[in-house]
Amino acid sequence: MHALLMSYLYENFELYNPTLTLELIVWSVCAGIVIGAVTAYLQRAVIGAFARRLIADGIDTPEKAVTVEEAGFGKNFLVKLALREGGSLRRTVTLANAEDFPPKAASKGGERLRRLFSMDEEPRLALDLTRARFYIPEEDRIRAELKYEIKGTTLGGLAVSIVLVIAIGFAALYILPELFQFLDNFLTSIRS
Repeated sequence: MHALLMSYLYENFELYNPTLTLELIVWSVCAGIVIGAVTAYLQRAVIGAFARRLIADGIDTPEKAVTVEEAGFGKNFLVKLALREGGSLRRTVTLANAEDFPPKAASKGGERLRRLFSMDEEPRLALDLTRARFYIPEEDRIRAELKYEIKGTTLGGLAVSIVLVIAIGFAALYILPELFQFLDNFLTSIRS
């Protein structure tokens, strides 16, 4: 592959740099797209299942609030991770018994730095997910339904997306050098 990229010499611009090659750029972009696709899938299919369960069961008031275990997600690491302070799911669900948890002890400057960048005045809570009770208020239900809608999110679609991104990556490694050569020849013909 490197011989293919090095075999193109351009008169009008220099693209080859040993530390930053076309191959590195193409595969970095592909890796970013794949990571984004996997993250989006996990967000909707796995993490969103907790929000969909609360909506389906009508858990919309503090009196009806349930723990992670009661909702059937006690062993789901990703849901627990998303429910931590500042997690994606935590911005959707509401903690019903916040008064039961004392503020978390601030680290050396870490809490002040977090508040500075997040504009959050409230201290973080030392949250125990075995006792924390969550619900989705009625006024946030539609937003939660749209955010975590499962429609169109399948494992097969994710696999097809990954295969397509890899195929496009390989195609780009062969097409881009030819495109650069065409552009270089065009610029050379204009200049002469």
